[in-house]
Amino acid sequence: MLDHLGGIFDRARAAARATTLNVGTFGSLAPWLFPALEELLDGVIVNQVTDHGDRLVEWVGEGSLDAAFVAIANQMRLPATVSAVPVASDRLARLTPAALSVKGGRRPFAGLDVVAYTYDMSTDTLHQRLSELGARPRTAATAETAVRMARLLGCPAVLPRGLGLAYAQEGERVTTMSIPGRLTLFMVTRRPAPQAFAAVVRRLPGHLGLQRAGRPAPRSRDEGPPHA
Repeated sequence: MLDHLGGIFDRARAAARATTLNVGTFGSLAPWLFPALEELLDGVIVNQVTDHGDRLVEWVGEGSLDAAFVAIANQMRLPATVSAVPVASDRLARLTPAALSVKGGRRPFAGLDVVAYTYDMSTDTLHQRLSELGARPRTAATAETAVRMARLLGCPAVLPRGLGLAYAQEGERVTTMSIPGRLTLFMVTRRPAPQAFAAVVRRLPGHLGLQRAGRPAPRSRDEGPPHA
């Protein structure tokens, strides 16, 4: 019993000495971001928070969050107390279920439902563009929801390429689309940024399967899931 109690006290003291950071992101990125931070922030305990990007940025400004990873920092008015650093970039892509064939031409989605998800504020613009391509756009709340709905309905899903590759199963195709615009993932922190995040900006894109911010996006092509 004494040994057991001694172990509890040792663990409690170690936890008290450990650095704890409160980090937020949106729901679709959380399953990939938080495990990556667990690996990159060695010896740091990360308290995980998920919510909409504008709320997360507001909480960073108030000081209740140490950092937020969001894609809308360039589409909103940031609090004066924070800074936003571009971390990674991505493009929209089409995930096509294995049994579905999509036509070519100027209206490749003619007569098709298309489930759409994007993590910035361009949903309305995306729906307009999909309509121009012949689609009946349908909004999904998360990337995983978009993929599951596409499989259920037997229709394409349009979502950020990195998330499409993460969720794609064998036989499904992920094709980078020529829809204008680039998605940028930002790290928003108070000034100055916590020192623990210095290396994260450089190494995080590789852990998320994304391009580092400022690098060219991949050319349009069909890609299978990572394990295919």
